[in-house]
Amino acid sequence: KTAYEMIWRLEFRRVLFRSESICAVVGRADLLAAAFGLLAALLHLGATTRHRLAAAAALLLALLCKESALALFALLPLIDLFQYRLFSRKCYSLSYLLYAGIAGLYLAWRYYVLGTLTLGEIDPFDNPLVGAEPAMRIYDAVAIAFRYLGLLVLPAHLSADYSYAALTPSAAFEIGSLVGIGLGLSALIFLLYKSFQSNSAVFFGLGWFCIALAPVSNILIPIGTVMGERLLYLPAMGFCVALAAQLQTIRRYAPPIALLLVTLFATRSAVRTSDWRDNYTLFQEATRVQPQSARAWRGLGNAAMERQQRERALISLGRALRIHPDYYEVHVDLAHHYLSIGQPDIARRHLATSLQLRADYPPAWFALGLVLYKLGEKTDAARAFEQALQLDPSYADAAYNLGVIQLDSGQPKRAQTYFQRTLTLDPEH
Repeated sequence: KTAYEMIWRLEFRRVLFRSESICAVVGRADLLAAAFGLLAALLHLGATTRHRLAAAAALLLALLCKESALALFALLPLIDLFQYRLFSRKCYSLSYLLYAGIAGLYLAWRYYVLGTLTLGEIDPFDNPLVGAEPAMRIYDAVAIAFRYLGLLVLPAHLSADYSYAALTPSAAFEIGSLVGIGLGLSALIFLLYKSFQSNSAVFFGLGWFCIALAPVSNILIPIGTVMGERLLYLPAMGFCVALAAQLQTIRRYAPPIALLLVTLFATRSAVRTSDWRDNYTLFQEATRVQPQSARAWRGLGNAAMERQQRERALISLGRALRIHPDYYEVHVDLAHHYLSIGQPDIARRHLATSLQLRADYPPAWFALGLVLYKLGEKTDAARAFEQALQLDPSYADAAYNLGVIQLDSGQPKRAQTYFQRTLTLDPEH
């Protein structure tokens, strides 16, 4: 293999090994979207009808995995531009007609299933930029985009979570940040211009990075998360191509430099892998890197609870509440803790606070049912379980506990109905 190919492959692999999607923190939608997107790009290079149909199918699969695959509608023409296809006598109209049809099919399907073409309601807890003015949102989003680039260049500080309040919206424009952003954008534009003239592979890689990052950067529109390392799959492909192409220009030194980079990044990946040993080590590192992340502190608290480290758990959950006082899920976690140590009255107070913050949260009603049952208030416990089941008809545990209460009340037939519903919802219950 050439040094160019070696660098690209090894660099992209080390990006994969340090992203949270590998351990399914938020599922593998981003990973699958990137994989099908890359497959569509490779098939797009083919000239036969079979290749075109397969590329269209891969494009549809990528879109069904994640909306970020919409970037492919700009990346595929970039591939054609890189290969000078648009300036040849060949006709590629069939490919783009197929892609247009796929876009229409995807949008129609999305509207049929979700009833909307938009992303729907975005929780400010997941993306604090959603409530910012457009100018301020773009200002912060561009700064975060450079932060993404920094993670690719020097992945020193990695975190499984960047939600509230790890990254908070800026209250006003700052001269220093504006100057930094201006210099960064000027450098990027200069590199694109120079590479377009002298090194088309570098231009292709940088262009791919910018296009793939745009839909997930909150610059165009707010998305469901303020930042996530898993969103770097598609952009990282372009970054790795640009890096490999640039190193290829110094052929004599490219192999040793590539070996050094791969060794350093492989070492970083090995260190990062140890953070994923379990939830405790993962969120322990997340709270170290992002000490203002309420979700990371909650994750650490629950992980400590599983280890029976109750004092550490209470400290961590308390820290999450100090960062985000309206964190209703944490009150439910605390309720389960106090119920487990035989203090249902304290648990009840936490659940009252949780339901005051959000009355339609099924786990809070379910936990309230457990507390009331423990206190001997079975009629009220049944009402709480029924409320949980009404809010979430797939809540198998709520149906099961209603069955238990019916058995306690001497109504085996009604209990059987709830138990059958439990098995229908969860056959392995």
